[in-house]
Amino acid sequence: MKVISSKSGWYVPRDWRAILALQFMPMLALLVTAVLVPPLLNTVHGDPTFLRAGMVIGCIGVLLLFVAKTPLYRQHKYVSFGPRLLSPKHRRLYWVSYGFIGTSILIMVLLLIVLRK
Repeated sequence: MKVISSKSGWYVPRDWRAILALQFMPMLALLVTAVLVPPLLNTVHGDPTFLRAGMVIGCIGVLLLFVAKTPLYRQHKYVSFGPRLLSPKHRRLYWVSYGFIGTSILIMVLLLIVLRK
């Protein structure tokens, strides 16, 4: 199925659009991080170790989630919820990644609570 713009006549396949979108997502995440992190580092009185640890743990969790869902990406199933389509090995990695992400969220929420006081 061709996607043709009515004004320019360009043809951009769907897989190219998905790949281009994936190329810009890390840049957008870095931009948001660059805007939000310096004010947080300035508000943390003393050592910002917990903030950095939470961010690193969250990044590791997202990376593990990507690795766990790689078999689905190879089958061109980019949007799926839950681990039911994964093999037992990848299902375990899926839950470990959510453990990392949950820990990161918990650390960030606790930091917000502490900083509000």
